[in-house]
Amino acid sequence: MDHFLIYFKNYWDAMKGPYALVNEWGTKTTRFHQIVKPRDTLWVIIQAGPSAPDEWRLLQKIQIESLYRDPANEYSYRARGDEKASSIFDPKVQSDLVPLLKRLNFASGKKIELSGRKIAKALQFIRKLCEEDTALLSKYATSLARIS
Repeated sequence: MDHFLIYFKNYWDAMKGPYALVNEWGTKTTRFHQIVKPRDTLWVIIQAGPSAPDEWRLLQKIQIESLYRDPANEYSYRARGDEKASSIFDPKVQSDLVPLLKRLNFASGKKIELSGRKIAKALQFIRKLCEEDTALLSKYATSLARIS
């Protein structure tokens, strides 16, 4: 079981419309389905929002139950999470995640060197976490308020 860090770029725009946060992930890229498998975990992060654009938050932990393709959806490569093993965290009551993000080594060994909004460039593509990163995120997540 592998763990990956991903960036939900359109979170705040999606929250303005009729959007329900669920244990699911969608993307336009085929690369996602080439590397992610059932029982893998996605750690979803977001920018903190308009009032704190240089800060980051942990939004979700999604343990993948199944992968599928939905040709009717713009984000047609989909992953459905196991509801019992997944969590949604409240981003409005968290502190800045940047210090933790800078501690991550990733499986590639390439750390995040950028700060603030520029971190998005380092997270344009899904990034595989190493075991130490997963332990760090898991420990951090235990202190967060959950939405579900």
